[in-house]
Amino acid sequence: MSLAGLAPNKFFNGEQFFTEFKGSIAENYVAQSLKQSLGKAPYYWTSHGKAEIDFVIEVSGLNIPVEVKSSSSTKAKSLAVYKSKYDPKLRIRISNLNLKLTGDLLNIPLFFADKVVRLIDKV
Repeated sequence: MSLAGLAPNKFFNGEQFFTEFKGSIAENYVAQSLKQSLGKAPYYWTSHGKAEIDFVIEVSGLNIPVEVKSSSSTKAKSLAVYKSKYDPKLRIRISNLNLKLTGDLLNIPLFFADKVVRLIDKV
């Protein structure tokens, strides 16, 4: 809280706190879950200002881009840019949407973030 310059009471005022910081909190939650599942920290990818992917993980010899979305808007321009550049066999979006595979895009609910590796092995 102190690093963000927030008074401690902001943490308890959930609506305001989560509105402003929910993206960072969701990404941190997923990063911790991926690190635990993979045994190492995930990587970050950027295309020099055009797009950025929250995490790139390696599972079973595949490099898989992972985008985290905390809001109801789940458009993933960065995943599209990454796909056009590297054509991965699988892309992952972790969001509030249900578990669903659409083509090469696997949507995983936030509460399943610690199950990412197991879900990839099932696809």
